[in-house]
Amino acid sequence: MIIGACATFAQLTSALNWIWRAPEKEGAVATLIRVRLLSFGLVLGTGFLLIVMLVLDATLAFAGNALMANREIAEPVMGAVQHTLAFVVLLGVFTMLLKVLPDVHVRWRDAGLGAEVAAHALPKSQDPEVRGRQ
Repeated sequence: MIIGACATFAQLTSALNWIWRAPEKEGAVATLIRVRLLSFGLVLGTGFLLIVMLVLDATLAFAGNALMANREIAEPVMGAVQHTLAFVVLLGVFTMLLKVLPDVHVRWRDAGLGAEVAAHALPKSQDPEVRGRQ
């Protein structure tokens, strides 16, 4: 599973290099090792952020049930907080991917804009109602 994730990140690096028109690097073996190590680090970092997100989500759900006795108010408020938290984590992950993976200098503003578009699009692409209309 980790090998597949590393290969996916390496392919993403290649695609982002093509998009940003990064020059080909000399030393194929050294570049391959660097990309694989970077990909492995990103897999570990992304996994850590997902675990943190799950713990925060469970904590928010517990706090919402414990602190808010009125269910009519608690459910929409906690739903909004959970969606906002998920969006912020996705935004951070996508920003780091778009900033770190390409072999060229990418401005934070550009990485952030791409991450914002991706973070908005990802939940919509997983919605069965949206999929049915495509």
